Amino acid sequence: MGSKYPPRFYDGATLRVLEEAFREVWKTVHMLDDLLEADRVDDDTLRQKITQNLLHFVDLGVTEPDDLSARTMRAISK
Repeated sequence: MGSKYPPRFYDGATLRVLEEAFREVWKTVHMLDDLLEADRVDDDTLRQKITQNLLHFVDLGVTEPDDLSARTMRAISK
C-alpha cells in the first residue's frame, strides 16, 4: 500500500519560494490573531495546515510567493 503523501522533489528555487511564503503566512496569521485576540489551533497544527496548503498550490504550478501566500491564507481561513 502506497503512502498517502508520496515523496516529492522540489528544486532549490521552489524551496526558497515555499520558505518565503511560509514565513509571510505565519507572520500574517500571528499578527491577525494578536489583533483579534482569537482562539486558534496550536502552532504544530497550524504549521501542518499551512505547509499542506503551500505544497498543494506549488504542485498546481503556483510559483510566485505573494500569490502562494494569498492562496494559502484564503485556504486556511475557511
